Amino acid sequence: MSGFIQSHDYVPGMSGWIFNKDTGEFEIYSSSGNMSTDAQLITVTAGDWSDYDLPANALERLAFITAELDKIPADCRGGAEFTTEDISFDRDGSDVRTTLTYVRQETPDEVMARIEKGQLSVRINGLGGANFSIYHDGQLRVQFGILSEPGPFIVAGGKVYLRKEVIDKTSNAFS
Repeated sequence: MSGFIQSHDYVPGMSGWIFNKDTGEFEIYSSSGNMSTDAQLITVTAGDWSDYDLPANALERLAFITAELDKIPADCRGGAEFTTEDISFDRDGSDVRTTLTYVRQETPDEVMARIEKGQLSVRINGLGGANFSIYHDGQLRVQFGILSEPGPFIVAGGKVYLRKEVIDKTSNAFS
């Protein structure tokens, strides 16, 4: 690997960085590989209501609260909590919200999703042939083209215009 420089923790598609001195390309990977596989406690929002949506009558409100608590798994109801917060811009009481939350263990599917999300890598290729590309989840997200080719914009008289070739190419792609 004489044409490469890499970090001590470089693992392709996982962590670290590598630079190809011959082509000028580099890749940067970032992920959290040390996530626990044990189920974690998570807070679930079971409901969220405007103060205006809640019944004003005490018996009706009790019936509403009871019905909402019945939707929560039985083993989690004891720790369920109602919180009330004014979320209006100027905190003048115009948008008071009541939220019902409870805490439970993650399901096996949620554990796997959390671990996979933590292992998503970002790859950045750059400077090779004046290209710069950013990939996330294996998908190209950002790409700056070859600088020797004309760019998509023209600046004239303080205004920015799209080149006719770009408009034609885009129009053909959707026809």
